Amino acid sequence: MQLIIPQTDILSVLNLNQGMIDPGYVESVTIILDIDLYREKEVPQTEHEIWDFFEVLHVRKNEAFESCLTDKTRSLFE
Repeated sequence: MQLIIPQTDILSVLNLNQGMIDPGYVESVTIILDIDLYREKEVPQTEHEIWDFFEVLHVRKNEAFESCLTDKTRSLFE
């Protein structure tokens, strides 16, 4: 599955790709989650602006990842 989600507030695009592969274990599921977040226009030009924008992307990417997890999935990582 692929979702392309505009992030208008930060002038960016979030590509969310999800797929399944052979888990290698009985009674289990392996899911691949790939998150790409980028901006093609109005790209920051100074070093300071670039690093600030990287932090904005980092926070948004983490929000997207956390939104993909259920509480049951989180419990599997404990």
